[in-house]
Amino acid sequence: MTQAMACICMLLASASALSNSPTKLYQDYVFGMSKLELKKNPTVYDCSANFEKGALCLQNQVFLGVDVELGFRFITNKLTAVFVMFEYSRHNFNRFQVALNSKFIPTMVESGGQKFDVIAKMRILGQSKLGGAFTDFEKAALSSNDVKYTYIDKESIISLGKKSSNFSDLLSKGSNNLRSAEIIVKKMDRGAISLVAFSAPKRLMALMKYNENQKNEDF
Repeated sequence: MTQAMACICMLLASASALSNSPTKLYQDYVFGMSKLELKKNPTVYDCSANFEKGALCLQNQVFLGVDVELGFRFITNKLTAVFVMFEYSRHNFNRFQVALNSKFIPTMVESGGQKFDVIAKMRILGQSKLGGAFTDFEKAALSSNDVKYTYIDKESIISLGKKSSNFSDLLSKGSNNLRSAEIIVKKMDRGAISLVAFSAPKRLMALMKYNENQKNEDF
């Protein structure tokens, strides 16, 4: 085997290993972790009544010095998302944004039915005008206390950002290990609620497709 072919094989082997490796959601929680595994923690409890059907929660956690509660979403008893829920304040919100920016890049902002697709806007406006347009949209969104940021992991952005025409295109081109983080602020009657949701969109789509195929299996 030539040296060049050996290098190619090594790269292919590495890529295969990466695509099949567990995808981290938050801390030690990985996509596909079983519900039974999480229930081994005696402080985890069923919070279907106040969160969503089938969800588990974990109280009295701390992240970045902020008191948080964790929520866990499942499909067919497999972990698909972790929610970090915290008391809203601009201080807390800014701390979480700074933390996300260390490993993720904002690619979509949504507010009041409007969307700011960062990749698509960059194609239209160019890099020089993108920052100002983003800041204007963000200010209006934050003042309304109704905003959702979607972040994608830096590795995916670095490898796919220039090849993608918009946010959806980026997701379609992403690997199974593509990670997303959503930071959400929503105005409610009793005040604003806030959370960060960690997921793996490509693995989620694959799991949902697999489950749908299982339902449609004709025996």
